[in-house]
Amino acid sequence: LRLPSEPEWEYAARGTDGRLYPWGDEGPSGERLNLADGGTVFEWREEGWRDPYPFTAPVDSFPQGASPFGCLNMAGNVAEWVADAWFDTHPVGPLRDPLPRPAETRDGQTYWTYKGGSWKSPRRLCHAFSRGTWTPGETVGFRVARDAN
Repeated sequence: LRLPSEPEWEYAARGTDGRLYPWGDEGPSGERLNLADGGTVFEWREEGWRDPYPFTAPVDSFPQGASPFGCLNMAGNVAEWVADAWFDTHPVGPLRDPLPRPAETRDGQTYWTYKGGSWKSPRRLCHAFSRGTWTPGETVGFRVARDAN
């Protein structure tokens, strides 16, 4: 088992049709994902939006938000590390290279990529193609990939 590469993670979230969100192109709702709703203290919170969880949610809490492959919580709830280092450039469209990019160090710090947004994220960061960077030591979730054999 290993961390998925960024293209593998995105494929699991978007499927073969390149959807905006794991469940399709229709916008987010409280039945599909956990994000910074009106019950949080963040200034970017979604007023008028409520999902049942003020922080993280159990893994099986949003079955209506499943990806085409049945993966849950690929938008919102917990951002997830992928095996790729962060690069400022990101190709437009579906990612195709299945191999992780090597670590990049700036100012002595290695930056890694996360995908999916979290319960603290605004709606705009919960697209299936959204990405961000944190440094090791930050609290981020993960999912694993398995090579077919």
